[in-house]
Amino acid sequence: MRYHRIKKFIGIVLFLVQTSVLAQTLPSISTPQPAVPKTYIQSYPYHNPQTQILDPVGSINIQKQNEAIVMSIKEHQQHINAEMQRQSVIKTLVNNGFPSQMNQPGTSYFYSAFNEIDSMLKRQLPLNLARAVFLTENASYEDSLSYEEYKKFIKDKATFCNTKIREEKLDADNNMVKNLMIFSLLTDTLEIRFGNKTVTNYPVRYNLDDYQSKINYDSHFVTKLM
Repeated sequence: MRYHRIKKFIGIVLFLVQTSVLAQTLPSISTPQPAVPKTYIQSYPYHNPQTQILDPVGSINIQKQNEAIVMSIKEHQQHINAEMQRQSVIKTLVNNGFPSQMNQPGTSYFYSAFNEIDSMLKRQLPLNLARAVFLTENASYEDSLSYEEYKKFIKDKATFCNTKIREEKLDADNNMVKNLMIFSLLTDTLEIRFGNKTVTNYPVRYNLDDYQSKINYDSHFVTKLM
């Protein structure tokens, strides 16, 4: 009887130990709860004009950009208007011809030069390039140049070139020699002997301050180099 009680007691102890061990190793399972739907709130930025911080530098840059765009549009429109006016003038001249300037002061000199050059081109007068250049430039000076002095200047330079060719013992019949001597005459300092006298030729000097004749139209004239 006593043995039976001891055996029963040992069985209860073993049962309690096993239960304690299982309670420590098995995961605890929480009591299921009903699902509650979640509420999502979309937040949007809110700008209060009274509390908004302005960037003065950015505003100035935007203003400058806008002003530059407006200026560019105005300039483009001005170019368009100028081109339209130019096309209108051309169309008028083509349809109606150029207006006569005969009654304007000084135009008679240009008409006279034109008539003589036109006669050269029509073979009514001998072709003469030197004369044509003189007529054109002399008209701008209202017939104040001397054609005799103009011809003498050219003749003296031709004589100088021929004399220099002989002094250098070059072929006077060779066109290459002639062209090179003319080039040297225009760009270099040359000397020749006339008996006991030495004649010096200095290179021509262009008006480098107005080589495009933007200040004075005659800056590119041949007679300005004489």
